[in-house]
Amino acid sequence: MIFYCGMGIACAAVVQSFMTVVFCPAQGITTGCGTIFSYHCGGGNYSKIRQAFLGVFLLCGAYIGLLQAAVQVFPQMFTGLFLRDSGLNQQASASIRMYTLVLLGVAVQYALVDGLTAMGKVRYAFPLSVFRKLVCLACIFCCRRRWIFRLYSMREASPTQLARPSAYLYFSVLSIQN
Repeated sequence: MIFYCGMGIACAAVVQSFMTVVFCPAQGITTGCGTIFSYHCGGGNYSKIRQAFLGVFLLCGAYIGLLQAAVQVFPQMFTGLFLRDSGLNQQASASIRMYTLVLLGVAVQYALVDGLTAMGKVRYAFPLSVFRKLVCLACIFCCRRRWIFRLYSMREASPTQLARPSAYLYFSVLSIQN
């Protein structure tokens, strides 16, 4: 089977679109509660800060966890919103399931970073945010090196073999911008 670049790009676009559906509301939840954190931090009411953090984390975690579980069980339902081709839908479904395996960690990271930033604790929030981006970059470089050597050894690769790494690299680069 011949691989067309458009297939990998289409899979990556579907993954990125789904991640936008996940990340934008989650970031809205955590950022929107920043005033609550700031108000109680200024008043020295630390029990209310803990209560607010727990509420934000549970709400954000429930939203992301629900989407993560749904996409693992029904990936074609989500990819079908963006694609009509059945073969491409299968590839995008495999890609979207792979990228949503560890989404619950994003709920923790968003709640922590946005909460700490709202309370003026940027010296703690900034390293957490940078750490996520550094891990992402490390994965890009490790996977890129591994896949380059694999691609040179392949005479004819299936679309699935090439769509996953290209979609992974595409999503990783775009997620660094968040």
